[in-house]
Amino acid sequence: MTVREMLDLPALSAARVISGQDNLEAKVQQLNVLEAPDLAPWLAPGTVLLTSYFALANCYDEELEQFISQMVEAKVSAIVIKLDRLVSEVPPEFLQPSRRYGMPVITVDKDVRYETIIMDTLLPMVNHKAGLLDRHYRMNLVLDRWRIGNHSLEETLSYFAELIGYQLTLENIPNRGLLTTLEEPLQQRVIEVKRHVSENFAGFSYDVQQVVERGGGTEVSTRVVAPIELGTSPRCELIVHDAPQQSDEFLIVLEHLARHLHIELLNQRNIDNLMYFNRHNLVDELLTNTELTPRNLAAVTRALGLGVSPQYQVVQVTLLPPPDDSVADRAGVGMGDTYHRDTLRIRRHLSEHFPHSECHVTTHRVAMIVNLPRDGQPVTSAEVADCLPGDIVPYVAGISRVGTVKELPKLREQTQQVKDIQKALRRYSDPMSYDELGIFKLFHSQELVENIEEFIPQKFVLLHREHPVLFETLVTYLEQGRNAHRCAQELVVHPKTVQYRLGRIQDLGLADLENVDETLQLLFAARVLRGR
Repeated sequence: MTVREMLDLPALSAARVISGQDNLEAKVQQLNVLEAPDLAPWLAPGTVLLTSYFALANCYDEELEQFISQMVEAKVSAIVIKLDRLVSEVPPEFLQPSRRYGMPVITVDKDVRYETIIMDTLLPMVNHKAGLLDRHYRMNLVLDRWRIGNHSLEETLSYFAELIGYQLTLENIPNRGLLTTLEEPLQQRVIEVKRHVSENFAGFSYDVQQVVERGGGTEVSTRVVAPIELGTSPRCELIVHDAPQQSDEFLIVLEHLARHLHIELLNQRNIDNLMYFNRHNLVDELLTNTELTPRNLAAVTRALGLGVSPQYQVVQVTLLPPPDDSVADRAGVGMGDTYHRDTLRIRRHLSEHFPHSECHVTTHRVAMIVNLPRDGQPVTSAEVADCLPGDIVPYVAGISRVGTVKELPKLREQTQQVKDIQKALRRYSDPMSYDELGIFKLFHSQELVENIEEFIPQKFVLLHREHPVLFETLVTYLEQGRNAHRCAQELVVHPKTVQYRLGRIQDLGLADLENVDETLQLLFAARVLRGR
């Protein structure tokens, strides 16, 4: 009830408003009889004061000014003064500050009893509260019945839209993003936000937002947003589109819907986490367990949604420490957090690009099983490179050959060999397939990889260390098919400069360009030493 509505009660039919006519929409929450001028600390917002002016009769002008100021600060809705008992009219020293502060002051005749005013005012308030309690109880029953049905989130949101009579959107759902009952999600820009706290339900807050369409729209609409705290960023929100005035009945329904969705989303997150870890462990079993029976393999692939064809590949991506990991420390971000964010991004990108796939994720590694479509092309290194985020820290990535589900542990070993060779060659952030290794497969054992430089003739190590320009010229010359002109273009020098450098190499006896075995070892040395 507002002050304006209160004036329509029979007990106040002859009342006069002599101040604060512009503030009669203030809500009336309770009544209080003024017995002392220092009541402010004990008054609740929305109070209407009843007084015969007895407690204020001996106050000075400054005290009355202070009294009105305190009533405004306490959010008193109105002051009702009974005339012709102690005063025949409101004293100007009281009326002037009331008008200045916009405090509604209402006068009633001395024959109007306080009991009549109180009863006439409290009865509709009590009835309203009883109606809200009934609404609260009925909403609990409705939602309890709905909860028993184990409905999906999509079904729940549609049902809630029917209950409330307005279109709904659930934004920032963990692992899902957005869900809406609208035909198409709206692209809106918020131009004004006001936070409100419901007076009927402790702790329930909501925002009333003024929005316009993105892209130049000017028509302003109102929506109500109830936050659903799940500990995520950005927070999950329930949006009521084109919302009406926020009546108490509307807010009761909104609060119940928000709390119901809060529980549903928490349950969904727990189920998603459980399913994720179960699938995660199953993927690890396929990649590492060589003793799974055909029956178990069939059950596991069926549970993971694989098995669309008999052909599989494995892709592994391992993040490496950045050249200067102090950058993360100075930014206040641990490398573990950075790795975790990047591996999750890698998993998302790979999963989006390869629909029939499942991943196993650790702190710094993503291993993916790809079930190739029937008659589908194998996964290539270029394909993996294109779908990985371009801003992740340095990584090594290997792609296996095509094999059967029973060969998955072997395929995983192939990707591991690729990554080991990449580390040894310092070939970072450049995915390679197992077939691309070629001669480097000779160095697949960890011991050989760690000592790969032992397979390089010392004179090539010396040439690389003491004559780096000659070394680079010689390697580029061989890579360009022994074509001095193309070599010069690659090095951005004159062809005669290339000829001079090659002659210098011959004079120093650092390489025999006519020896096929020696040129083969030189090209291998370039792959290893260029990263040093």
